[in-house]
Amino acid sequence: MFIGNFQHNIDDNGRFCIPAQFREELGENFVAVKGDVGFVVFFPTSEFNKRCSALHGSTPEAKALLYNYMTSSHQMVQDKQGRAVIPAALRNYADITQTVYIVGMVDQIFVSAKILDNEQYTPRDMYYHSEEALEKKEQKRLLEAL
Repeated sequence: MFIGNFQHNIDDNGRFCIPAQFREELGENFVAVKGDVGFVVFFPTSEFNKRCSALHGSTPEAKALLYNYMTSSHQMVQDKQGRAVIPAALRNYADITQTVYIVGMVDQIFVSAKILDNEQYTPRDMYYHSEEALEKKEQKRLLEAL
């Protein structure tokens, strides 16, 4: 599970250090895609493959969505020191220049030029939202078991 946030410098070639806590789970080879406006998302290859399988379909809309997802995807390689290069296209998309913020998001990693605005939720809100989500998930599991 990816958890925590980190700040690292990025060199002129787009190289930065992956946090030690993320290196093994992310894997030597992983995938980077365009995230929502302002960030890049890193996926372990297995997680990326699951998402591609879920998007895969035979309708023109499904094919177009998968095509767009795949064209924004980049294979990434982590070196022995835990460094990787963010491709220029993704650095430009996320406006990443000198500093990179890396945030663990359970099964993926968000990478951005700044910490994304999350001031809308207080710690209390986050706790109660997580409790509510857990309760709904448990209710769904029980309904599926019937």
